[in-house]
Amino acid sequence: MIPKYPDDSFQAFFEEWWIQDDGRELCRGRLIKAFVPHVDQVPCALKPIARTDDREHQLADCEIVHVDISKVFERRTLPVAGLICYEGEIRTVYRAKKRPMLLIALAGQSVPPELTRGRPKYQTSATHLAIPYYGGTADGKRAGFDPEFLARLRKCEFPQFSWDILPIDRGEESVLRIDHIQPISTHYKSFHPTEFRLSQDALNFMDEWVAWHIFDQLPEDDSLLGYLRKGLNEIC
Repeated sequence: MIPKYPDDSFQAFFEEWWIQDDGRELCRGRLIKAFVPHVDQVPCALKPIARTDDREHQLADCEIVHVDISKVFERRTLPVAGLICYEGEIRTVYRAKKRPMLLIALAGQSVPPELTRGRPKYQTSATHLAIPYYGGTADGKRAGFDPEFLARLRKCEFPQFSWDILPIDRGEESVLRIDHIQPISTHYKSFHPTEFRLSQDALNFMDEWVAWHIFDQLPEDDSLLGYLRKGLNEIC
């Protein structure tokens, strides 16, 4: 269901925020679901220790270790088919969870095949850009966010955080982490589009918000975000 927004939220000033669109055509502003990695403060890597069986080239005993960008990571090369790691590379390890994401940019222009022939596919493989949402309220399984923090997000206080109530997952409060914008593979196994997308006015508003975070500038006089931010802080 399309949520009803409280009067102290910026969404309340829009005639439409989320729109149901059963076509599920990929477009900017589409709400999708994908696995989102937890961004730990210290990165972790998978370090092979030994082959599980000298006769088996598919299995190895490994450990997860912290890595330091200022130190040389000690790699151990083992003849394990699934753990090939080239010079200068590590295999990073993240926890990940399926989360709602806002599709903010579609994959760019296709590269002509004559410019990629004989080159690794990862060099030019297409990706979308998406921003993840995190559950806002505690439910026994997650910590959630402080209620006062959520109230301040509704007034557009922080450039890297935005507040919303999503039209999925029981309509709970959610926090959009704009500082977690990330690439998503275009492969159909990488994400699932929902039947909801932002209205054009809502998408234009979020474009202003993303630019605010990236450039750390918010025109107060000629931007809708600046106008609503100022108004919400005066009346609430």
